[in-house]
Amino acid sequence: MLKFGAVGFAQQEPQFTQYMFNNASINPGAVGSLPVFTATAIARQQWIDLKDENGNRVAPETYLISIESPVRILKGGLGITIMQDKIGFEKNFSIRLAYGYQMQLGTGQLGIGIQGNFMNKSIDLSKLYGVDPNDPLLTNNNLQSSFFTDIGVGAYYRVPDTYFVGLSAINVLENSKPIGKGAETISYQLKRTYFLTGGYEIPVNKEKSLVVIPSFLLKTDISGIQCDLTGTLRYHNKFWGGLTYRIKGEPAAMVGVILNNFQVGYGYDLPTNKLGTLGSHEIMLRYSFKIIEKQKPRMSYRNTRFL
Repeated sequence: MLKFGAVGFAQQEPQFTQYMFNNASINPGAVGSLPVFTATAIARQQWIDLKDENGNRVAPETYLISIESPVRILKGGLGITIMQDKIGFEKNFSIRLAYGYQMQLGTGQLGIGIQGNFMNKSIDLSKLYGVDPNDPLLTNNNLQSSFFTDIGVGAYYRVPDTYFVGLSAINVLENSKPIGKGAETISYQLKRTYFLTGGYEIPVNKEKSLVVIPSFLLKTDISGIQCDLTGTLRYHNKFWGGLTYRIKGEPAAMVGVILNNFQVGYGYDLPTNKLGTLGSHEIMLRYSFKIIEKQKPRMSYRNTRFL
């Protein structure tokens, strides 16, 4: 009988080239920081031609839907993120519920948030193969799954149309559970992941029709680190494009268009290693609108007889 120790099969937090549109998912402090209802969808296909020795497609695939809205009565905002992340024969389906308390601080707004994470992890062991072909873990099991819960916390500061900066941690408790049954189990532990994000808007002209936006995302689980450095150019608040330099990763380019309340973006990661020759593709759709609050009825009226 073979029993596996605590292992991690892949990078637990998925990678996004258009990370600047995904703050609410990784930082609950950002929820409610925008004065609008916002729904964001991102679909990412990474290293799309990556296959294993048996011809099985094992390239990472990530699909995300994030919805957030300010809620005045709660002095902040509420958000929900639904995400499916697949790599190889491992699939993670998660739901994140977040609340961000927002307060005025100086010229900007500070958000402090908490997030509840609920994730179902499944692994198709029948498609794995090892050194020992008679390993009971691989021969007697098919699809195995387990349900995990954890929390996330974060702080986010934003000065409208100027800059933002955020610090957060996901899977703070690092909960662990066995996946499988009996003696043939795999112990799996969630990895606490830290995020540091920031961005600054630099108008090129007085009309602010052309704006340069440098931004960054630093992500680490202590054992590894990833850093994205991005420069974006926005024109007349209708078109944007940018380049990303990723430390220990592939460089990326992105373009987008803003149509009234809609934004559409496309990102492409250039292939620089043997994991895939066709690169990675990412599509982003975003819809937002300002919530019109009902005005309270007047409790008193001016008497026209008195001036």
